[in-house]
Amino acid sequence: MRQLLAVVLLALLAFIGCVKSTYLQQVSGIYIGITADPEVNLIVVNMYVSLAYGNAILVLSNVVEGAEKLYILNAVNERGAVLPFNAINATTFEVMVSDANTLNITYIPLNAFEELGYGIYSITVNLELYGGVVKNCIIRIPSDYEPLVTSVGRYSISKVNDVIEIQLLDPQSYSIIMFSGFIEPPTTPPSTPPPTTETQAAPLGGIPLELIAGLTAGTAAIALIVLYLFKRRAHKDAVSIEEVSPRDIMSDDVMKDIIYAVGRAGENGLPQVKLVKLLEKPKSTISRKLKRLSENNYIVIERSGKINIVKLTNKGWSIYKSLSSKGGAE
Repeated sequence: MRQLLAVVLLALLAFIGCVKSTYLQQVSGIYIGITADPEVNLIVVNMYVSLAYGNAILVLSNVVEGAEKLYILNAVNERGAVLPFNAINATTFEVMVSDANTLNITYIPLNAFEELGYGIYSITVNLELYGGVVKNCIIRIPSDYEPLVTSVGRYSISKVNDVIEIQLLDPQSYSIIMFSGFIEPPTTPPSTPPPTTETQAAPLGGIPLELIAGLTAGTAAIALIVLYLFKRRAHKDAVSIEEVSPRDIMSDDVMKDIIYAVGRAGENGLPQVKLVKLLEKPKSTISRKLKRLSENNYIVIERSGKINIVKLTNKGWSIYKSLSSKGGAE
């Protein structure tokens, strides 16, 4: 009896290994949606997988490189049934599929942003992992970031309401660099121009209608939360554009410290990285204050090689002199 059980177990393991090693043969199409927000250090990936074979253990790869860890939110079939899943490591995870035609997976690659400089972030999305199986991939970022895409593959960029959509069109690796609103991106065009041929947009950014039925309440809730964050950021930025008076600066410790620190550095200005270290405040807080001061012409931010230099304008020097006459920013 034990020998029979051992034979059955070995046969089962061999079958599972075969399914894992040939999982791409089970998949007829993958549709990927990525929401990325550098300010809150959040990336959410939705993968819609169309299956040619309804029973398999799929070992899938994380398309966002550089993650420290994967956090799987859910994996469901087209009927909304939750499927067993497991994050193997920061690059792969597995899902046990049973009697399903489509699969919807939502996961978060933790700490996948790379900070290239103050207010400049990048992520790398590698579609080569799946080859031609990826039918569509759309990356969504807040509209207060300017994107720069580098890749040999084709892509297109469009703005939809308060979100910028970057559509990746080829099975290549793409680097997406995001510049915060007060930092101008390089004017050098990408190495490969965007596609010149128009393609008809599929429903919901390339996701087939038959896959929409696979969305569960949980996934819909995640999408609503992300949309709410974008809306809230847009509202916050709209408010932050209002005029900043000298009195506002004097009553705001962070803006006051920025003016005083940059003024003490002299006419040559102060590198943003050094400013952050001097003030010992959260980067996101300083980023928002710099943006407000720049919009109201108290400072300018100039690019010098790979370094951003903060300098005072005439308005900024006037505030600095007032601070100095009162004994500093304290």
